[in-house]
Amino acid sequence: MGYGLPLEIISEIIGHVELRSDLYNWCLVSRATRDFATPRLFEEILVTSSSRAPIRKVAENLRGLLQLSSKRLAHVKKFEAWCSYARDTPESDLGELLEVLEACIEKAIRLEEFSWSCFFIPQPTTAPLLLQLNCLTSLSVLCPMKRNGYGFVANRAFEEQISQFKNLRSFEISNIWIPNNASARRIARVLINSPKLTHLGISLDEDRCQSWERGDDSIIAEDEDEIFFDEEEHDLEIVDYFSAICQEFDFPTHDPSTGEPVPATVFNSMPSTPLLSLRKLDLGSFCILTNHIHVLTDTSILEHIFIENGANNMFAMSSPYSFSNSALAAMARQAPNLRSVHFGSFDYDCDATDIDLRSDFPALDSFYVRDEYDGVVAELSKCGGLKGQWKRLALDNPDERVISELDDEFHTLLSGLILKCENLTHLRVGLKWKDMPLLLSSLAKLPHLNELHLTTFLGEKPHRQSMREFLVQDIFIHHPGLQIASMVKVDYRSRSRRVCWRRRWDGLEVVSMEELKLLNRDGFPRMMNDPNWDDPYVR
Repeated sequence: MGYGLPLEIISEIIGHVELRSDLYNWCLVSRATRDFATPRLFEEILVTSSSRAPIRKVAENLRGLLQLSSKRLAHVKKFEAWCSYARDTPESDLGELLEVLEACIEKAIRLEEFSWSCFFIPQPTTAPLLLQLNCLTSLSVLCPMKRNGYGFVANRAFEEQISQFKNLRSFEISNIWIPNNASARRIARVLINSPKLTHLGISLDEDRCQSWERGDDSIIAEDEDEIFFDEEEHDLEIVDYFSAICQEFDFPTHDPSTGEPVPATVFNSMPSTPLLSLRKLDLGSFCILTNHIHVLTDTSILEHIFIENGANNMFAMSSPYSFSNSALAAMARQAPNLRSVHFGSFDYDCDATDIDLRSDFPALDSFYVRDEYDGVVAELSKCGGLKGQWKRLALDNPDERVISELDDEFHTLLSGLILKCENLTHLRVGLKWKDMPLLLSSLAKLPHLNELHLTTFLGEKPHRQSMREFLVQDIFIHHPGLQIASMVKVDYRSRSRRVCWRRRWDGLEVVSMEELKLLNRDGFPRMMNDPNWDDPYVR
């Protein structure tokens, strides 16, 4: 290398490098640094398709990767696929992409994490490839609906494959499950066979659940799906889905090894399944948190809870959750390590309870929510949530696009909650541009604030010019201790990407999206509800 550093020191330095761009630069320094940096550079493969990188181009790039030495792909530990595509994308392009993805997986013999977020389920041959990997410990699959038609038969087959995974540390499957007892048993089987699981995330799909509950077969894709829709058991209320998973986990009615029913004589003598030690629990749409969580996991270890509550139509536009929810209230004094709670939406019409957040959840210092600001403050006032204990707040109004909803609510939020948190270190909030001077003048009252992430909305047209001219860098003038600041500007006609800056000893510098994603690993939702970067209206 030219500086006489021992190889072990070089290896130690490169071992702490996280940005892929930095690892690439280390590969160019010398042969020695290349040998140490190359394995790190190939530890993660991220596959993304968008309007800027169409499916066909992504497939071509992956085929180029396959031309490299097999030793390169042998270093891969994490594989992520995030694919969006136009409705008129040829099926042949999708097939080519899936084919080359599987070819990459075959060569990634040390793969530990697999993440799939696409508008279609993987091929039937993908899961068997993953099941052969003894080192796979993290499985994440998200399949939102892309088209109106939905293949129930193909989806059920994928459920069957998923149920065979074992020894996972992280299991996150969204928008796959069909809401009945058979589906709940498949999830429970994975949980029973993964005793060291620390992260569980499950979610149903609202459109599919509505059709399922009403018996509406307009959503089906093929004739075979119509037969399946008519014959499959509808034996479970959707709101009882999470409870059914927990109960099956506690006393399984099916053998976790084979998936076959347990004879009644054996079932009556079976002991209950030992509790999991979950640190993070994510419950998406229609997965209602209930008291049955106590037969699933040791709540004294739980650190993070996310509850989506996104099923607005099914719940008559009302969320069933707040801190007054009976399941959370039942965890009082039984979850001493719970540090953050994230609500997708918030119920601010609950009856007051005798819960006190500061005493009942002593470690709780992070609160993330997306709901009307007035309601959030009112609900927190019922359970001791306005005593200044929060260190991290991420707050968004679900009607931010309806600008009038924010006219007076930000004042209530600022004075009623934010400024009471003297130890606040991280703040993420949306506000109208006219309220920006009020926020900036108040920052000095938050002496420990380290990060500030804003989404600003134009509101009145006369303010358009001043909002356009304002720079993120200007925020640092108002708080000498602020280290990171970011902002998204939303106009009637367009919205910008999030721009993020960091304070350094010699000035300010831009924080790249790659760095921002690395920061998000601490769980704080810096980009919560940000615009889709592939949206043609994002500039």
